[in-house]
Amino acid sequence: MAGGAYLHGPAFVAPAIPDWQALADAMARDELPATTGGRLPRPELLAAGDRRRAPASVALALEAGRMALAAGGHTGAALPSVFTSAHGDLAIVDTLCSTLATTPLEVSPTRFLNSIHNAPAGLWSMATANRQATTAVTAGRYSFATGLLEALLQCAADDQAVLFIAYETVAPERLRRTVGGRVPCAFAMIVSSQDAPASVASFSWSLDNRGAGCHGPRTAPGRSLADTGMDNGMAFIEMLALREPGVCPLPLSGGQVLRLDLAAGDARPVAPPPSGSTGSQ
Repeated sequence: MAGGAYLHGPAFVAPAIPDWQALADAMARDELPATTGGRLPRPELLAAGDRRRAPASVALALEAGRMALAAGGHTGAALPSVFTSAHGDLAIVDTLCSTLATTPLEVSPTRFLNSIHNAPAGLWSMATANRQATTAVTAGRYSFATGLLEALLQCAADDQAVLFIAYETVAPERLRRTVGGRVPCAFAMIVSSQDAPASVASFSWSLDNRGAGCHGPRTAPGRSLADTGMDNGMAFIEMLALREPGVCPLPLSGGQVLRLDLAAGDARPVAPPPSGSTGSQ
């Protein structure tokens, strides 16, 4: 199984990184960005009241998606979307579990609603009046690659651009022994089978059963952002931000990888690698 895609409108947001250009600049300098007080982005797609109540997962995912659409020249109502997160909103999960253990009758219906893994995807559909398909994916530490593969398969099957959004929240202290997550962040981009003025890169992709793992990020910002459920995707994000061509295998399981051959900064048509170099599926 193999294919190719163009990338439009990459976006990134974290408390100290307001947009994609800020991430690219920090990685190019190999310097951690100055702290901004740890504030989350404001999800501008939501009404003012909903914006104030939005949990971290919704704020991150919706704002990254909005920025990707703006940079990629697409409208929110036009594209199917794939959302992926290793753990969803960990703060809400922690609060719900604590409440159930102590005062179960005081569980908040709103917090319960936002604890559902596809809550950001549902709010995205409502905020953008989008009737296209939305998919919410989770696969633990393999979530980034699994969600990206889902977006690529939808793009190839339907010959339609797909919005891909990956997000992770901070793990409360008592969960950090088992769940990584010290930096809330979100990454979004549009994958398409068609070239466009908004194309910033192209790549071929394939499934490889040889199981070679992805190298880690090399820059200080990349390493600091890798302490999340998005760690396996951070090297790819770093290559894209630095506009570096190369191969980046993202683990899908203990023995299979999604192999990305990135031609960053060059939107030439891409071709799948020879069939002999891919694993069977």
